[in-house]
Amino acid sequence: MPRIVSNTVQPALERMLQDKLQQMVLPALANTSERLADQISHDFKSEMVQIRKDFQPPAPAVDNSRIIQSLVEAVSGLHNKVEQLSLAKAAPPAPPVQAPAPVINPLGFDLEDVFTQALSIPGPGAIFQLVNDFWGIGAYLLPMTPDRKPPVSQAVIVTLLHRVSFHVYVLARKLTFSSPLALWN
Repeated sequence: MPRIVSNTVQPALERMLQDKLQQMVLPALANTSERLADQISHDFKSEMVQIRKDFQPPAPAVDNSRIIQSLVEAVSGLHNKVEQLSLAKAAPPAPPVQAPAPVINPLGFDLEDVFTQALSIPGPGAIFQLVNDFWGIGAYLLPMTPDRKPPVSQAVIVTLLHRVSFHVYVLARKLTFSSPLALWN
């Protein structure tokens, strides 16, 4: 009886295995081998392109004649400028430029002392009074021309600006936004 079962079951199993091999394994194997062949072909083509790039002759040299010509023209232009300057130097010198007359203090007293004294007083009152008193002569205190020196040292001006900004900050925190000081630009 075991032989009969074996003779009956074996052909059925072989047929089922053969069907499954033809339906599942062979198509999967064919698909995988096709993808592998495509990948190898792609890699091979990439390597061949890279090898061609490595063995290509260098690009032709750039024609430098235009660059050299422009440099020659620039050097000759500079040579002409040097000759013109040499001739101008040989000419009689121009009259010397007179320095501007120093600006006289219109107030008649030392502003450095006044500002230093106001900065030495604690609290915002003296600082704001100083700014209010000298508001009209701001152009004199902070000249915009490089040939004129301000009558007050830079250290005093920076200290004054620092103190004013600090006191405005303190006051602005205490006031409402409808205050003119908070809206001042």
